[in-house]
Amino acid sequence: MARAVSRGTARLIDWELIQQGLPGVLATAVSTPAAEVSDEEYIRRVRDTFGRVRESFKEVMTKINGPVNRVVIVAFAVLVVAFAVSVGLALYQQAALWAAVPNLAGAAAIYALISKFRTLLQDQKYLLIPDRYEVALTFCRDRKQVEELVGRFLEETKPWDNMLEG
Repeated sequence: MARAVSRGTARLIDWELIQQGLPGVLATAVSTPAAEVSDEEYIRRVRDTFGRVRESFKEVMTKINGPVNRVVIVAFAVLVVAFAVSVGLALYQQAALWAAVPNLAGAAAIYALISKFRTLLQDQKYLLIPDRYEVALTFCRDRKQVEELVGRFLEETKPWDNMLEG
């Protein structure tokens, strides 16, 4: 199965920049006579576009950092409340069965929060993908290598865009 960011994160990504920016640079460079655009200029254009994509992804990462922090705070608060209620019920009512209910509810809430936290952390990891391609671009020496690299990037991020259509 293809790796993908969560649907919420996918909505924040500037798909127009990815789908038109990189292929646009490639199309312009291909349609321009080779004498007019050197390999160095071509690679510079693609590198600049990858830089814009990277910055766009970093903006998205900044936007999801807030929810990551909130999930951690809420999870901690749920643990504290569940523990306090359980201890209070156990001490004051001496009813061990009722003391287990807040713990079970807290455990279910923590499980849901941890799942969300894991998803957001995974999204952060995937949002670093343009960085990897930008580094790989520094090792490209000709147009063919650059075109292959851009093709791989577009192929790797295509499942993310498809999530919004489905």
